[in-house]
Amino acid sequence: MAAIEKVCERSGDYPGHLMYRYKRASIQVCPQYRKEFKGQKHILFIFQPEVQYAEKRYPHILHDKHRVEEVRYFHDDGLCIDPGYGKYWIKARVSKEYYYLLYVPDVPGQVDGEYVNWSRTLGTVKRKIQRLIGGKYHLNVVRSDMTWDEYCKLSNEERKAYLDRPYQFLHST
Repeated sequence: MAAIEKVCERSGDYPGHLMYRYKRASIQVCPQYRKEFKGQKHILFIFQPEVQYAEKRYPHILHDKHRVEEVRYFHDDGLCIDPGYGKYWIKARVSKEYYYLLYVPDVPGQVDGEYVNWSRTLGTVKRKIQRLIGGKYHLNVVRSDMTWDEYCKLSNEERKAYLDRPYQFLHST
C-alpha cells in the first residue's frame, strides 16, 4: 500500500499500516474522527464498475478486460480467458471493481467532503457506510452513469456541479 493510502482524509494524520484495517470497505478516516459523520447530510455515489477477470486458481491475480486476447465459455470448464500467451486457457470468473464516493460537505476534512475508496463487495460498503452515518438515518445512494475515470477527467467546477445537483435535490427540505 502506498504512503498516500495510509493518510487520514479527515485530519491528515498518518497512522501507518493500521489505516488498511480502518478503511476496509469504508472510507479512509481514523476511528477517532468517525463520530463526526453521525447524522450528517450525505450522498454515496457508486460509479460504473470496472470489469476484470480473476483467475479461479489464484483469485488475487486479475486480468484487465482490455488486455485479454480472447474470452470463451467452454462447456466443461466454464469461462476461460487467453491472456495473450497463446499457449493455454485460464479458468476465470468476472470480477467487478466499484469506485465509490461519500460526499459529506459538512465534514470537509482534507478532501473537501469527497471521501473516495473502491471495493469488490458493494453490500459490505453500504452496510459499513450506513453504520458510519448512523443506523437510524437513511443511506442516500446514487448510481452514477459514468465510470471513475470519466469522473476524474471532469474539471473541478464540473465535479462540484455533478455532486451538488443530487445533494441539493435530496436535502432541499
